[in-house]
Amino acid sequence: MKLEILGLIASESNIQEIISELSEYVTDVNADIAKRSIRCFGTIIVRIDAIAPTVSNQLKNFLAMGINYVTTEIVIALKDILRKYP
Repeated sequence: MKLEILGLIASESNIQEIISELSEYVTDVNADIAKRSIRCFGTIIVRIDAIAPTVSNQLKNFLAMGINYVTTEIVIALKDILRKYP
């Protein structure tokens, strides 16, 4: 529930704190929490245009980690992102 709330309260003024918080969850050993965190990143990008580049860069950094479930979830999030930003 906390991850969903973070996605809803994200704004230009607090995005750095939220990115830091969500990034910790992506590297969590619990794959379900990591996946939900990445979904939250996707929600933020779709919801707030101005911070999309910042959040997108963070997703690129996660791809470099080389963890299969992280990469898979990012690709799923990209589907929604590309619908908004073709």
